[in-house]
Amino acid sequence: MKISDIRCENWMEQFISQIEDKSIHDLVLPATHNSSAYMLKVDSIPEESIWVKVSNLAAKYFVCVEGLIKDWVITQNGSVYEQLKQGIRFLDLRVMWNAETESFACSHTFLTASLDEVLSDVRRFIDEHPSEVVVTKFKSDFAHRKEIEGHEKDLLERISQAWGDCMLQAPHSNTEESSKIKDMLTTNHRIQCFYKAEDNKVQHPSIWDGDNLEEFWIDGSNIDDRLKEIEDGIKSIKEGDGKTYLAPFTLTATKRDIIFGVLKQLSSSKSQNNLQSLVTKMHEILPEYFKQHAEDLKKVQGISLDFPLKRDIQHIISLNLEDF
Repeated sequence: MKISDIRCENWMEQFISQIEDKSIHDLVLPATHNSSAYMLKVDSIPEESIWVKVSNLAAKYFVCVEGLIKDWVITQNGSVYEQLKQGIRFLDLRVMWNAETESFACSHTFLTASLDEVLSDVRRFIDEHPSEVVVTKFKSDFAHRKEIEGHEKDLLERISQAWGDCMLQAPHSNTEESSKIKDMLTTNHRIQCFYKAEDNKVQHPSIWDGDNLEEFWIDGSNIDDRLKEIEDGIKSIKEGDGKTYLAPFTLTATKRDIIFGVLKQLSSSKSQNNLQSLVTKMHEILPEYFKQHAEDLKKVQGISLDFPLKRDIQHIISLNLEDF
């Protein structure tokens, strides 16, 4: 079998005989970074941020600032539902409390999809694909972490209302529940949900402690620096430590990247200067990197991508299989 033969939408069903006796913690799942950032609503510009400079440049050149910001904040091409259909099984979701609407929303500094839309997308996929399992990671969006204080308990209740009967119970729930794939399918508890709380007293029996999920993160747009951070992180993993590890093959635009890219765009440069152009450079090295580092990558539980390509999703899936 060739990697290109993997059917991404139902890959767990396709290879159930090879994964059913494994725990969800033993699989390497294709993940997206900032999964809700497939759309953007620019309602205000955060003070003392790079976006103030971008806004000033937009005003100077009489262009729409929202378009310039989208070029550097959008990380995905499709909705959460579409990402799951593409084979993604690990979602990274940043949330905020919107005081104006008195509701929760997903955010990547700026408002992205509504929380209800994301919850509905995951539920729809789970209901339509009875042999698939999904892991989600929620945390407060860094730019809005103060606003969520006092609302975290309500957030966890909202998640539970949407997914409750499909959620894998957390260890602190006093309910011993198997995380083997076949058992998750039997009980229909096919969503594992992590939340990294600002207030560590906030708990819910269906929500796993986000402090036990570690991401090998480093800011910046240098590919070599990012790969080194991932490799060093994998070397530091201690077997049986009970943690979930996420390796982000993503790049973060620096302030210099953003200003340089915006100026190039405003000068009518034909060259592409945005987050996706940075991601393209990462895409170029991934196939060979995945081949060379396959054994090490099997030690993590998720590999996250921006604007993921089908071939890379298939390659991540293949890390779980004996046929490749």
